[in-house]
Amino acid sequence: MKNKDTKLRVITSFIVAPFAVLGFVNFYALIALVSAVTMITSYEYIKFSMQESDHPILKLVIPLIITITSLSYGFLLEKTAFIKEVDFRPESVFVLSFIGISIAIIVSLKDFNSALPFILNSTLALFWIGFNLSFFYQIYLSFGGAVALLVLTCVWFFDIGAFVVGMKFGKIRISPHYSPKKSLEGVFGGIGFTIAYIFLFELGASLINIFNNPDGSPRAFFDFFTLIIMGLVIAFFGTFGDIFESALKRSKHVKDSGNIMPGHGGLLDRIDGVLFVAPVLYIFLLILT
Repeated sequence: MKNKDTKLRVITSFIVAPFAVLGFVNFYALIALVSAVTMITSYEYIKFSMQESDHPILKLVIPLIITITSLSYGFLLEKTAFIKEVDFRPESVFVLSFIGISIAIIVSLKDFNSALPFILNSTLALFWIGFNLSFFYQIYLSFGGAVALLVLTCVWFFDIGAFVVGMKFGKIRISPHYSPKKSLEGVFGGIGFTIAYIFLFELGASLINIFNNPDGSPRAFFDFFTLIIMGLVIAFFGTFGDIFESALKRSKHVKDSGNIMPGHGGLLDRIDGVLFVAPVLYIFLLILT
């Protein structure tokens, strides 16, 4: 990568990062952040996956429905988390959204050959992007805002470590067909960066008194075994999340999902690993802590 491109990526990262971090100040800020990211990334995906289809209004309506679903899920999840008498599964909104999206597509498109790709890609966007991103709500409510922020930033630091080490020492390609630049050496470098970052994050967050449980009580540090597991989970699923999106883009002969982030491409290109990491890491944290 050229020095000019690297500098542009760094500048963009420093501009965007503070806004992302502010999204973890409280639960409502997180809902706003997740909803905004869902809107942008689902639009990017629908736009490039359905680039051969000439239905611009439908390409806007579908991301809007997915975003409203994520927004509704966040508020419903908070209510059911604190009001035990509510007998309702918030995840049901994603099923209702799938039905709504399918109806909107079938009503808008008379040709089944045109409707089917829209339904398939919209369903993928709904669950791959909308549902998986919404696991940040679960992480926040179960483990606190600091851990939710940690999950997001861990993926950033894994990417940084994998990029730096891979550029310097990368020789063994792990996915030459889907993502030729990814190397095994880069993955190991990313794991090292991630584990070191988690330790430093815990230490720094505890010093400024934000490493707390949802009820405000101080959290215990993750033990060494948990740190290793977190590093491995982030490495494995973050890498394959990236490869998964690369496969989707290559099937459409697209280099970047968009151009909203100079030097990075689209926002979806920056969170593809997060979409695999967030749900899996949430489950692992439930088991390990």
